[in-house]
Amino acid sequence: TVGVVCCFFLRLLPCYSFSISPMIPETLPKLIVFDLDNTLWTPELYQLRKLRRGVNSHKPPQAGKEVELFPGTQRILEDYVPELLQKGVQLAVASRTTNVDWAFSLLQQFGLS
Repeated sequence: TVGVVCCFFLRLLPCYSFSISPMIPETLPKLIVFDLDNTLWTPELYQLRKLRRGVNSHKPPQAGKEVELFPGTQRILEDYVPELLQKGVQLAVASRTTNVDWAFSLLQQFGLS
């Protein structure tokens, strides 16, 4: 879940000296990878595929209706990602979904692409 990602990230913070922003350490990784299903959003995309048989099975799910960001996801992305990008940290997403087009569509719908 997002909480797990946050806790993992925050557990690393005491190991570093801090920058102007109290939550972003001065020493940063080169790459941070966010998992999609059950980390940034819910439900997992394979669960929707099973529910969407027939006419709508080819259409991507709708952000905010069929797929929701976990509470805190948007805040983390808005509060920390801009500074991380400014400091040269690259961001990536990972997913084991076979519905790659759905994942990209949702990233765009949520404004995360």
